[in-house]
Amino acid sequence: MAILPCGGDDPPAKGASCYSSLLEHEYAIDRSLNHNIVSQFGEPYKNPFTAFLMMSLGPAYSRTGSVLDARKLVDEAIVDILMKSLNFDLADLFSNIGSNVDLGGKWVNVISTLKVSYPVAEFIDLTKIYLDKLDRLRELRKEKLEIYSGTEQAKGLITVMNASYDELRAIYKGLAIEKNTYEEDRFEENVQSFLGEGVSMEAELLMHIRGAETATRTLVSDLSRSVLSIGLDAADGTVEARIRTLSEELVELSGNLSQNYATLQDRVKQLTEDLRNTLPSAQKLTPRQNQIINDTINLVELIDHYLTGLQLYLNISNLADKLNKSLDKAEKTELHKRMKIGVERISNPELVINFALLSSLLSPVETEVKTLDARLSDCQVMKRLTSERTEELKVEEENLTIKNVVVNKKKEELVDKLKKSVLDSWDQKRNTCKVKQVIWNTN
Repeated sequence: MAILPCGGDDPPAKGASCYSSLLEHEYAIDRSLNHNIVSQFGEPYKNPFTAFLMMSLGPAYSRTGSVLDARKLVDEAIVDILMKSLNFDLADLFSNIGSNVDLGGKWVNVISTLKVSYPVAEFIDLTKIYLDKLDRLRELRKEKLEIYSGTEQAKGLITVMNASYDELRAIYKGLAIEKNTYEEDRFEENVQSFLGEGVSMEAELLMHIRGAETATRTLVSDLSRSVLSIGLDAADGTVEARIRTLSEELVELSGNLSQNYATLQDRVKQLTEDLRNTLPSAQKLTPRQNQIINDTINLVELIDHYLTGLQLYLNISNLADKLNKSLDKAEKTELHKRMKIGVERISNPELVINFALLSSLLSPVETEVKTLDARLSDCQVMKRLTSERTEELKVEEENLTIKNVVVNKKKEELVDKLKKSVLDSWDQKRNTCKVKQVIWNTN
């Protein structure tokens, strides 16, 4: 095996010396020339090689940029070539190359190597980064679940939205009572009928779901690469196979939200409960795999919360809009003015802020970073409005309490007067009876 020079070699090595060496080897390797040499000078000049290969130093030099490093790289490659040439296929291929075939002067057989190295260290680092990302997303997901559902110390977004919806329903009830159309048994049915007048709630819901579908698919994809690898080799009928089946169904339903949102809402509770109940029985899962499955459950529950909140938002928005129109047509009384103020307050800013917070549940991290200050400002505004509303209600409660005390006092006074009047009347009647009795006895 000969090494051909590269551009980094000294001039003699890549010039006259190399050319002279090639000419010398030509008389040994080229079959016709070697035959003439042997005929004239004898058998000692017969081609001694069973194979003669040439490797260029150029590729190694272009990679390393140093002749010394290139030579070191080629030395390692030569060892690999010699070891690999012992394999049957390569040994048969290399047999007598350049020694028994007359190629008419084309005697140079060039060989090179392609080194394929797997970036194991990079893969390990990438995996660590991915797992660290999952840990950070886990904490963020936990906070979002608390934002929606609340904690022991504070209520969540769903409680605030339900309060707004209940207030609107109370206003609708008041209007129905005024019109003598209120039916307690059919109240909820009448509310839904009122909401559905001239509006396609399903179309609005689907529009909002499609708007969040890309972000949802990204969140699901971050976890699906890990969760779908769990239980790949599990035999049918095992706990691990059951876990994989349930996980696949959750991922599939969550990945195509616009098509599967109704099925997801119907199935999410059963699927998540089955998965949680099955996990303790799995003996072959690592703690990290258990954690990833729980992450998937939490993500699907967060998606379900978003869908529930979105439906509630649409109900609030449509009910507020319809009540606002009804109050515009109604008589301008003090009660109606207070109702309209309440409806407008819920429509804006309360509903606008609540919807922004609801949408942030499934927002990409990049978007959340950009809108974090805006969400904080919204929360501060909402807190101020809630505090002001609470103070107003407290003042109103105090006024009502005072009025109630005054009314009760007047009631007690009236009762006392009534009792006294009755007693006086009774005494008068009794005295009259006594007089009549005396007169009767006298007669």
